Amino acid sequence: MKSPRELILSRHEAATPDLDALRARVLSELAPADATPQPPNPSRGSRARDWFHWMRPWPRQLAAMGCLWLFVSFLNRQSAPTLPVTPTDRAPGIAHRIVSSLRENRRQISELIAPPQPPAAVPHARMPVRRRTPVEISVLA
Repeated sequence: MKSPRELILSRHEAATPDLDALRARVLSELAPADATPQPPNPSRGSRARDWFHWMRPWPRQLAAMGCLWLFVSFLNRQSAPTLPVTPTDRAPGIAHRIVSSLRENRRQISELIAPPQPPAAVPHARMPVRRRTPVEISVLA
């Protein structure tokens, strides 16, 4: 049994020569007879021209995106924190605080990274053994 694809192709095989003739006629009308195809030569100028030609349909959109990026960079620059200028007589105290905070951070990191210590072994107390009273079996006679 033929697949659906094969059935459709067999129906349209008769139209193939007509379509080829039509395609050849249209191509001969489009291209002049004396024109020879030029081999592609991707020089720097042609690549830039191709890029500009590709971007040509969107000049307003590209301009809007550029303005948006300028606005975002302006807002980012305005909200950037500025560090206060400290006098030199306070510098040793600040340096001491920085060093102490670095030591504390290192201590915390070493606690987090160090392998966990097993808890100290506690001797288990022995459970007293309870003696059961013997069960008497009484048989009713």
